[in-house]
Amino acid sequence: MEHRTRWLITAALAVVPLACTADEPADDAADTAPEPAAAEAPAPAPTTEGPYAGWQVRTDGNVPPEGVTVTAIDGGWEIDNGPAVVLWNEARTAEGSYTLTATFEQLDSKGMVHGTGLVFGGSDLDGPDQAYTYFMVRGDGDYLVKTRAGESTAWVLPSGAWTGHDSIQVDDADGRYTNELSVEVGDSETVFRVNGAEVHRAATADLPTDGLFGVRLNHNLTIRVTDLAVDGGM
Repeated sequence: MEHRTRWLITAALAVVPLACTADEPADDAADTAPEPAAAEAPAPAPTTEGPYAGWQVRTDGNVPPEGVTVTAIDGGWEIDNGPAVVLWNEARTAEGSYTLTATFEQLDSKGMVHGTGLVFGGSDLDGPDQAYTYFMVRGDGDYLVKTRAGESTAWVLPSGAWTGHDSIQVDDADGRYTNELSVEVGDSETVFRVNGAEVHRAATADLPTDGLFGVRLNHNLTIRVTDLAVDGGM
């Protein structure tokens, strides 16, 4: 019997600096090459206690977390970050066939064009064998789909680069946009959508899809994330 579950994440987070762990690319350009070996880093925040209410964060390149804050809002949270980050919750997982969605509203681009979006199929996210798939958009109308295994990343897109699509809302004059991202994981194919339009599909067997899900922000952004939810997958 198939059980369909929809989780709406409304984490009760205060405005706090976040703990960091090890390595990821320092910026969008670094997504084209493997990252350097990580330096030793502090352990992430506990998953069941402390000020993070179950959320964990990993910064890119073992960078100190100064300037990274999270504020609880109705239906989600706002994140202001200097270094790039991945956020997840050990209790939030999906496997099998499911649909993962979230709305990303960029409040401030800080004069840069950097990506933000979904992470799914995650495992060992606080360790050296981290693995996940990530799907991001940015304010110039481009998107990417990549996978990570340890210190290496691989493009899922045949282009091997950020790719434009008309469905992606771009930065306005104030550096703001709103885009809804969704990932539909099926038995044979996984479909990636922005604002309801398909932008890419890939063989599910080629991607990490079972495991933790969350969000990723490349550096120097202020993002409001709402309605992060998964339908199915249990």
